[in-house]
Amino acid sequence: MGINLFALHEHKYFPQIVLLFVFIIPSFIFLFFTYGVLGYDSYYFMDYVCNENTTHYVSHGITSGLEPFIFGIMPCNLFFIKLLLIILYGLSLYAVYLIGNLSKKGGGIFTVLFCAINPILFWTFFKFENDNLAYPVMFLGLFFFLKYIQDKKEKAWLLASLVCLGLGLLFWGAVIYYIFGFLLMEKLLLLIAVPFLLMFFGTIIGTLFIFSVNIAENFPLLGAIYLLFYGFWLKHFKVYYLPLVIYFIIISLINAKFFILGVPIFALLLFDNMEKMTIEQKEGLVRFSLCIVIVFTIPLLPFYQYPPSYTQHQAVLETIKLSDEMNKEFVNDWGLGHLFFYYGSETPNHSSYGNRFEEIENKLVLTATELDCNVLRKYGTLKIYDC
Repeated sequence: MGINLFALHEHKYFPQIVLLFVFIIPSFIFLFFTYGVLGYDSYYFMDYVCNENTTHYVSHGITSGLEPFIFGIMPCNLFFIKLLLIILYGLSLYAVYLIGNLSKKGGGIFTVLFCAINPILFWTFFKFENDNLAYPVMFLGLFFFLKYIQDKKEKAWLLASLVCLGLGLLFWGAVIYYIFGFLLMEKLLLLIAVPFLLMFFGTIIGTLFIFSVNIAENFPLLGAIYLLFYGFWLKHFKVYYLPLVIYFIIISLINAKFFILGVPIFALLLFDNMEKMTIEQKEGLVRFSLCIVIVFTIPLLPFYQYPPSYTQHQAVLETIKLSDEMNKEFVNDWGLGHLFFYYGSETPNHSSYGNRFEEIENKLVLTATELDCNVLRKYGTLKIYDC
């Protein structure tokens, strides 16, 4: 018997279908077909892992101990690093699965699917950054907190949540926003939230309100586009975790990077809305979700040049080679800076939009900007100029 597309969510193999499209296919493509790892910032951490370079590296956790230790013992092996990212991705999806089952047995597979209808899932989980180490325990902390809210007599769930969030904070400081969100539903957390706020007020506010038109993940209101993938289907908001929904919407609109914090809650809300839909609406939502997952898997395919692309790698290597051969300094587009570090070179242009090149006379320049200089090499939109 074939798959009935008009009642896919009721098909006996529906959980396997979701697992295939959300986890197995993207993971397989990422592991075997993508060149390197995804994202320019990933090479900031690759530089530390492969070159043991402490000159550029700064820990991003709430303390500076565990994160550099974990990165420091990792082997400089691309297959291992990709496999690790897939394992962390799977563990995160499992935590989302547990969250869905809190609403209704069998709801977990739907929350996994509804998490995946947002592009941030694939654009974030397959990057090699400190955040990835935090996601599984962060989402597990959310699961334990929702479990606690359902049964306030069991303080062990709250303790388990705080332990998970504490571990997540060692890798990614933004996990602190979970504690502030949970405070809306449990005043007992004031004992923890107030000291954190007093100690890290400047960092917390500064991180939340990083506005940049040059770095997409920090672009304000970009989260509104992400919310559209859920908002079209949402009509019912009578849920016990509504304060968390509102909270995560607000911080997502301020800083798009933090949309990832609320993804499990938005997926759970969508599943709870699904329970009130007609059969036709349920079928439409499932088909829509599976199609969107396929669309967002495409950037992982070999023919799609997800940055940094193979040609960008080659451009960086050739710039380093020409610099040595011609005995000339070079400058570059700031986004490529971590790639130069990864390949053992140095550049002042890296990490932020402010680190741009200005003086180009008697230098090599690797840029996508058109310059009135001699073109030595061309790599797609990038050109190596001799100025």
